[in-house]
Amino acid sequence: MRRRNRLAATFVALVAVGTILVSTTPRHPARAADPLAAARQQQEQLHATLTEQRARLSDLKAQSASLSHKLDIAKAELAQVTAQYEHVKTVLGQVTDQIAEIKAQLDDLRARIATLDAQLDQVAAQIVEQTSELQGRESLLQEHLRAAYERSQTSLLEILISADSLDDASTEVTWM
Repeated sequence: MRRRNRLAATFVALVAVGTILVSTTPRHPARAADPLAAARQQQEQLHATLTEQRARLSDLKAQSASLSHKLDIAKAELAQVTAQYEHVKTVLGQVTDQIAEIKAQLDDLRARIATLDAQLDQVAAQIVEQTSELQGRESLLQEHLRAAYERSQTSLLEILISADSLDDASTEVTWM
C-alpha cells in the first residue's frame, strides 16, 4: 500500500515536471528550434526529480525501519511492564488475602480474650467469696476449738495430732 502511494506520488511529480516543461517557453531562441535539446533538458530534469524522489524514498524507508524498530522495542517494554503489573497484582491479591486472614484471627483472639477476661472476673469473685467464707469458717473453727478446750480441756497432744499441718498445729497451740 505504501509503495503504491509512493509510486503514485512519483508519477504525479513526473507529470507536473513534464507539464511545466511543455508549457514554458524556452529561454534561448536557438534552443527553441531544437526539439532534441528540449527533450534532453526534460530528461535531465526528470532524472533529477527521479533521483530526488528516490533519495526521499530511501530516507522514508530508513525512517520507517527506525520507527518499526522503536515500535518493536516499545512493544517488548510494554510486555515487560504488563508482566510486572500482573505479578504485582497477584502479590497484592495474596497480601490482601493474608490481611483478611490476620484480621479474622485477630477478631477471634479478641473474642477469646473477652471470654477469658469474663472467666477471670468470675474466678476472682469466687476467690473473694471463698476467702471470705474460709475466714468465716476459720473463725468458727477457732471458736469451736476454744469452746471445746474450755469444756473438755483438750490435750495438747490431741490438738497436734488432729491438725492438718504443722502451721495449723502452731496456730492452735498459740490459741491455747
